[in-house]
Amino acid sequence: MNVILNIKNFDEFHKSFNIYDFNMTIFRGVRDCSYELKPRVARIKDFNYPSDWSLEKIEKDLLRIFKERAIPYLKYIPKNEWDWLAIAQHYRLPTRLLDWSRNPLVAAYFAVEKDNGKDSAIYALTYPHYLDVDTIQQYMDPFKFGIFTKFIPPHITSRITAQEGVFTIRQDPTRPLKTSGNLRIDTFIIDNNFKRELKKILYHYGIHKASLFPDLESIANHIEWMKRKVYDID
Repeated sequence: MNVILNIKNFDEFHKSFNIYDFNMTIFRGVRDCSYELKPRVARIKDFNYPSDWSLEKIEKDLLRIFKERAIPYLKYIPKNEWDWLAIAQHYRLPTRLLDWSRNPLVAAYFAVEKDNGKDSAIYALTYPHYLDVDTIQQYMDPFKFGIFTKFIPPHITSRITAQEGVFTIRQDPTRPLKTSGNLRIDTFIIDNNFKRELKKILYHYGIHKASLFPDLESIANHIEWMKRKVYDID
């Protein structure tokens, strides 16, 4: 990775992210700066599957079960495996996709959303190419997709739209993303002592749980957070 900068106030935050071309750069916030850039399916170590099952086989089975149970809750029926992976990932099913946003403020929210007593991080990934959403139809099996790429999913859920969602995919999800070739990743450490203040600042910019997760439960949680005597990072 290239730049590693510790951010302790909002001026530093603004200066750090104002340099990027948002047509090429996407952002990911994580609660713990020690997290590697690996998708969740590769981070979980205790799946209840036979020991001889490959990670791909496990992931496909998880997605199969999700498909069987998700239909009654969907307003839009996915057209292909790319759509299904995007929806499943957004609702936290372990998949080979990594979530990113085109908006660094959204990434910052996910970095500071929970108070875990640790420094958080925002990753800025600069890569010139996107896989066109229409072209995806030519690659009907994302499990065999052989190169790294970014893609913007169809706006099939309000969450993906609200979060300006982008995904990355690569053939081997167990390998953490690192700077290589025309792929550049910069790391910004959010100091633990600044996280509570940053979450409050993001609220005043309209970046909060109710705006990023547009449903009644999130609205209720957000109202509670607003009306506490002391802004709680939870």
